[in-house]
Amino acid sequence: GGVRLITLAMAAVVAAPRASVWSALTQPEQVIHWRPGVTGLLAEAPRDPAPGRLLRLRCVLQDVPVVFEELTLEAAREERLRSEVRFGLFRCEETFTLTASDPDGGHTRVSLRISAPSETPPS
Repeated sequence: GGVRLITLAMAAVVAAPRASVWSALTQPEQVIHWRPGVTGLLAEAPRDPAPGRLLRLRCVLQDVPVVFEELTLEAAREERLRSEVRFGLFRCEETFTLTASDPDGGHTRVSLRISAPSETPPS
């Protein structure tokens, strides 16, 4: 019956223009500041995401060091970023979508959708 997915979706308005939000989501030196548990870069990576870019980050979750990997699947500048994310045994697909939330573009609506395979077999 195919893979069952668990999908989480959330959105927030950020008081920053889309270009700034895009940089925060994509540039390795900024990503390490907002990803939970991330302590640094494990390897150099291109600043701009393109399909196939792999970000490898050092991460600590509940005192356990793990490698956090983000593989870019799709990148539409300042609009959409889709990645496969892996850390420890966990893997998911993560999609960020950015839209202007006011006419002057000073605020950005950031939507995040996370899809992960369900580990529980259907009953």
